[in-house]
Amino acid sequence: MDSKIAQSLMPFVFAFVLALLIICFAGAIVGGLYAVSQLETASLAATPTTGPVTPSPAATIAAKATDTPPTAATATPVSPTPVLPTATGTPVIVATAAPTATSVPPTSTPVPPTATAVPPTSTATNTPPPTCAGPPVIESFTASPNPITAGGSTTLSWGAVTNADSASIDQGIGGVATPGSRTVSPATTTTYTLTATGCGGTATSQVTVTVNPAATNDISNFSATSVSATQLNVTVKYHYTGDHGASNIYMAAYAENSSGTGVPGTGFTPGGPLIVGDGTVTVQIKRVTPGAAFTSTQVRVCMYVGGGSSFYCEVFPYTKNW
Repeated sequence: MDSKIAQSLMPFVFAFVLALLIICFAGAIVGGLYAVSQLETASLAATPTTGPVTPSPAATIAAKATDTPPTAATATPVSPTPVLPTATGTPVIVATAAPTATSVPPTSTPVPPTATAVPPTSTATNTPPPTCAGPPVIESFTASPNPITAGGSTTLSWGAVTNADSASIDQGIGGVATPGSRTVSPATTTTYTLTATGCGGTATSQVTVTVNPAATNDISNFSATSVSATQLNVTVKYHYTGDHGASNIYMAAYAENSSGTGVPGTGFTPGGPLIVGDGTVTVQIKRVTPGAAFTSTQVRVCMYVGGGSSFYCEVFPYTKNW
């Protein structure tokens, strides 16, 4: 019975083994072809390309159809299909995963833009030289007040200066803007020169500041009248600066000989009081105590503070017999 069953199964077993052998042979062929393709790929990658690569017609048609750069496919190796025995001795074929293709996007290298240097353009223009309007013109140059007293000050003033690039004044003043002014205090009479310079040449203007001596006390214009043998009237002009006060200032007079000795027994009636500034005053000299004859040859006239001593005197020649 068992031998009959075995005989009946033999054709099926033979067919199964034959199919198994065919499958194994096909797997071996596929594995060999894959190995050969891998070796060719490696050889092509190692060998530099010396000339242009011409794509196949099919690849060109595909690229034009999709308008997309072709991608390289990386094949996954296929392992031979293993055959495992079963408990009953019947071989079982284990299926393996089919190879998958991985798309590798092409690497693109950005190309920097090329800068083109544009040479600068220059436009030459012929500018005519400026014309000169003429020589400098100084409108005015004055000093006020003028004259001044020593120790005082005056103001220099100048008007507009045209057709000039610069203006300056000497005597240590230097460059000035126009119009303008400057206060100065010269110690003595001084001439100031304003100089203007321009394309048309140089122009100058001058002003002289007169400096008078400082005012002082003064007695002048002496005149005398002999009234009698015992009296002499003296009249003078004066200038009083006020340096000893504005009041209680008087004028005195003395008849003397050439040695400066006064007439014995004489006195005076003062003139005044004096005012600050200019004035005229008369002083009376009188012999109040009779005595021996005396001849005077000069008259001394003095300013003095009432109740005090004299501070300014002038001597005038005049002869009189007393």
